Amino acid sequence: MTDWTLSAADWTSLQERMARSDARFDAFVSRFDDHAARTNDSFQRIDRRLERLEKRVGDVEQSVSIVHRDVGAIDKRLRVVECDVQDLIRYRHRLWGMMTAIAALGGTVGFAGAQAFQRLMHAL
Repeated sequence: MTDWTLSAADWTSLQERMARSDARFDAFVSRFDDHAARTNDSFQRIDRRLERLEKRVGDVEQSVSIVHRDVGAIDKRLRVVECDVQDLIRYRHRLWGMMTAIAALGGTVGFAGAQAFQRLMHAL
């Protein structure tokens, strides 16, 4: 049969090993806790930055929406102005046509009047 008893020296050696193992484990846990705290702080900073970024993106989206709406309104106004300009161009062409017709009519009337005056002078 096996003797499972330990001598006092072995028992002391085993207790010292256990104490060193416990000390290393406690040091590991302490380092892990420090690392976890630093990591948690880092994640909280990142989370705050992401929240600020999310707010900024929301503000930019809102600004883009306003600009998009304003551009749409300006585009509608420009189309109205463009139609008005086209109307003015058509009116200018009509006016030039009317002026040309009046000038031609004036020349014709003048010529006819001159002819009539000349005939009247010959007749007298």
